[in-house]
Formats: sequence, C-alpha cells, structure tokens
Amino acid sequence: MLIRFFVENFLSFKDEVEFSMVAGESDEHSDHIHKVRDMRILKTGVIFGANASGKTNLIKAISFAQNFITSGSFETDNLTLTPFLLDSKSASKPSEFMFEIQCGIAQCFQYYFSVDRQRVHRETLYEILAERTAMIFERETDSQGHTNVKIGEVNVLVTNEEDHFDFIRKFGPNELFLTAVNTEGNTGINVDDDQHDRMGENLNGRDARLFIERTPGTTLDLVATSASPKRPEPRIAFLDIIYDWFDRTLVLVFPDSIPTQGIGLGMIKGEDLERRLKELIDVFDLGIDGFDLQPIDFNAERDLPEDFAQHIQDVIKQIPNDTDQRAVFGRYGNEQYLTVDAASNFSAYKLVTLHNRPNDEHPVPLDLMAESDGTRRLLMLLPALFRLHSGQSDHVFVIDELDRSLHTHLTYNVLDQFLTSSGQSRSQLVVTTHDTGLLDFDLLRRDEIWFIEKDRNSSSTLFSLEEFKLPDNMNIQKGYLGGRFGAIPILSILHEHMTAE
Repeated sequence: MLIRFFVENFLSFKDEVEFSMVAGESDEHSDHIHKVRDMRILKTGVIFGANASGKTNLIKAISFAQNFITSGSFETDNLTLTPFLLDSKSASKPSEFMFEIQCGIAQCFQYYFSVDRQRVHRETLYEILAERTAMIFERETDSQGHTNVKIGEVNVLVTNEEDHFDFIRKFGPNELFLTAVNTEGNTGINVDDDQHDRMGENLNGRDARLFIERTPGTTLDLVATSASPKRPEPRIAFLDIIYDWFDRTLVLVFPDSIPTQGIGLGMIKGEDLERRLKELIDVFDLGIDGFDLQPIDFNAERDLPEDFAQHIQDVIKQIPNDTDQRAVFGRYGNEQYLTVDAASNFSAYKLVTLHNRPNDEHPVPLDLMAESDGTRRLLMLLPALFRLHSGQSDHVFVIDELDRSLHTHLTYNVLDQFLTSSGQSRSQLVVTTHDTGLLDFDLLRRDEIWFIEKDRNSSSTLFSLEEFKLPDNMNIQKGYLGGRFGAIPILSILHEHMTAE
C-alpha cells in the first residue's frame, strides 16, 4: 500500500509537496480505511484541480520514479527527468522523490532518492518501526562519480554465496542501488574498469560478510517472492519485496498510454471469467444488451513477449493441479483476455458488445470501436476494475483523468463500487479528475479529497480538504465551485476582456 509520496523540483513542482493516504481522526466511512499496525491507511485518494494545475504532473512524478527504479532509465513514454525550469536555481538542482509504502508482512518502509541527469546524488531506505526508523542502507555519489554505500543492521538472505557483492562492480553513479541489487545485468548501464574498482572498494571499510549476519533489533521478515520477469532470482530477499512493490503492485494508467503487456487478474474457475466480467458490466448503464467473449487465434510462443511469458510460467506454478482453476490476464485498450491452466493450456478471447434488434432473437455483435468513447474508456479500465473488485487484490492503481469521456454518474459509480466491494483486500485507488460530482460526503471522506493549484510562481501546490474547518452540513461541491478551496480556473480576467469588447 501507498502511505505517502513526496516530490520536489520536478516538472511544475518547485517546492516539496506531500500526498498522503494516512487517514485523519474522523470515524466517517470507517470502511474506507485499511488498518496496518498502528496506522490507518485510506483506500482512496481523489485529486481535483483546474487544467494545467499539475494533476497529471503529480502522476508523472510517480511514473518517472517507478520507471527509474524498475528499469534504470531516465525516459519513458515521452516523459524525461525535468526539474522545475521556471527558477534558475531549481533548474540546476536534482529532483527528489520519496515513497512511504507498506509491503511484506505489515512492514513499512521509507525510500528516497535525489537525481539529476548526471548522477544519483543520494538514496536511502529505512524501515518505519513503531517509535523510530531503522536505516537499511544509505548511498551518496559525489561530483566525481565516487559512490559510498552504508549498510544498516538488518537480517539478510543472499543467494550468491561466493561473492555477495559482485553486482557492485556493475553499479554506476547514475543508477539506483535498489535497481542494481534487483536487476543485475539488465539495466544496460556500463561502467569502466576504474569505476568498477572504486565501487568494489567503496563500502566504507565494512567487511561484506557483516551484510549477511543476523543482527538483533530488527523486524524485517525474509519473505520469499517470485522473481519478476525483469530480473533473476532475488539476491537479497527483503530488498526484493520493496522492488516488487514498484514493479508489480504499483499500476499507473494514463488516458493515452496503453501498457503493451497484460496484468494478472487473479484465479478463476471454469467459465467464471465471463460471469465476472458480466457482473462488472451490469453495474454500469452502458446502453448495451450484453457482451460476448469470442475466441481468437493465439500462440504463446509467437504472441507472448519473452519476459511476460516467463512471468506467466511463474504464475502457472501457483495454479493447483487437478482443478479447473485458470489464471486470467487482461490487456488495456484492446479488451483481450488470456487464460491458462496448470498444464499450460492457453485460451484467448476478444470482448465484443451485443445489441438486440426488434423481432430478432439473435443479438448483433459489435466491435468496441463501434461503441461510444465513454463505453470504450470504461471497458479499457476493466482490467483495473476487475482487480479492484476481486476482493483479493493488493494493487495500488493510479488513474489519471478517471472521468475522461465518462458521464459523471459513471465516474461516481466506479468509485462507489470500489469502496463498497473491495472488502478486506489491500487495494488502493488514486485518481485525478475534473468531475465535481465526486465532491460528496456520502461518497468520500474529507481526507480522501485533495486539491492542486499553481501559485504566483507557476509552482504547483497540493493540499487536502482535511486542512479546512467546515460545517458538517456544508455542500462541498458548491463551496469548491465558489472558490472557497482554490484549485479552480481563474476566469475573471477572461470575463473582463470579453465584457470590455
């Protein structure tokens, strides 16, 4: 789960902003809260703001950090590392990112890094304990590219017994330590022999054997996780679960960027895929009479990317033998679904809509391109909704512009269905929106509502409705549109210009 996210000096964020999923003291909508140790974590965060206020930039900040952690690349999907450029001092400073997350067995971590195009300046990982934080590692790289790594007192499982730190020789100044540990040989970062030597020596004189000692005073549990398709078997188990959170648990959905690979939708029995999809679609009034899953030609060796094929093989190992359970995968954008059983038998389907005709008992199947933008947008979100409604997901879905092409009632229903049906799962849903119909205390808690706007220096600021003292019976939508909380378009200058003419 996401606890907090901080970003500074990235795109439109000059100063540090904090987005928090920590619940306030209110007992309203108590079913909207996950309880983790002594913390109360929200299931949902909804961010409102005018056009160009920075809503999408906040999601891009999360996206950049995720991509840099999992792939070591500064660029992805037309997004690159860009500091706040409207201030000369900020333009030459590194960008900073920090996540507080829950993963493993109720373990909480704080992960931070600052980076520019030349190097990672600083990187730290701490475990958040009840009354303190425990350092796991700290890393600094100076202007000459010399990197120091300090290792804290932790329990560690290392799978390579011959040379526990041979990956250090491939660890560059412009690469994260967390990435190097988990993607050895896959990041594409090349360093020369001199740099290899410097980094091999740069462990602050600490004997590498201490890194695998079992030391007291830690609550870190060594949780075995399946290897990601992007990396080999984990060298250091507890670092793997943190990397895995960024690689698998965190899922970002932009309106115009469609992931090319699938997302696991869980396990089903027999023909339950069709039933489960129908249950979801029936919740929303889409103006269609039904749908059908039409089998399509599929060859695993030909049609599956290599890394995703390996991931599916890992999933197949978890399917019980001698059952009719199948693992299900969906793809955004083209509404294709893939199922596989314990014997590696694959079936692939395309989702089509059905429309009845007068005096004809056979409905007409239509390709999704024949449907409205709103219907296609909602169906594009079905893989995410499938996971969120399953009651078994632990994903953090971050959706930019949830209301794109959707009627306000549909947008409201998406959130309402998630909040009422997510059960005991540890799913979270974070969205940006312009839809003021969601500003409803019957739907959301105050601490689930966030606003974003730009100050006079064109720097985006972020704040929660929880910061305002409001009467219990206040019409929050009317208050927002009246400008009480800011984060709305400034139309007065335009109005004055038009009336003057």
